[in-house]
Amino acid sequence: GEDVQAAIAGEPPGGSVVLLPGRHRGPVVLDRPVTLAGQEGAVIEGPGHGSVVTVTAAGAAVRGLTLRGSGSDLQTMDSAVLLRQSAKGARVEGNRFEGNLFGVYIHGADGAVVRGNVITGRAGGRLAEHGDGIALWNAPGARVEDNDIRFGRDGIFARVSRNNVFAGNRFREL
Repeated sequence: GEDVQAAIAGEPPGGSVVLLPGRHRGPVVLDRPVTLAGQEGAVIEGPGHGSVVTVTAAGAAVRGLTLRGSGSDLQTMDSAVLLRQSAKGARVEGNRFEGNLFGVYIHGADGAVVRGNVITGRAGGRLAEHGDGIALWNAPGARVEDNDIRFGRDGIFARVSRNNVFAGNRFREL
């Protein structure tokens, strides 16, 4: 995580950090309005607790990465990508999420876009211990489009959220 975090810290607003193929250690906090992207085969692996990537910056983006290794705590919303309230307009596009508790949790980020991701949750075990593919809480104007979601509790779970668009998502084995 330190190498990725250092690269994010050094990137000017609007810039991109592109990870090379191979494994990169998480967790990572995307606290600047930059794009965190990956070449084919770039993986960020979390330590098995907390979220793999937490986005706090408005306008930040996570693209083209494989993310795995979130924690298992429903209370702390352990996710592949956790969008905090401050991450207005953040974009999560074209990623692969494998075996995380939640794929993407939009926790109050207005206008967030989650598009074209392949989210494979957890199979087996007790359903009560599974998270959702994509969860939204109080995220007005969020768009969730063209995602492929498999395993887990619910494909998309929305609570106290309005003016959202859900379109073209595919669900299996939920």
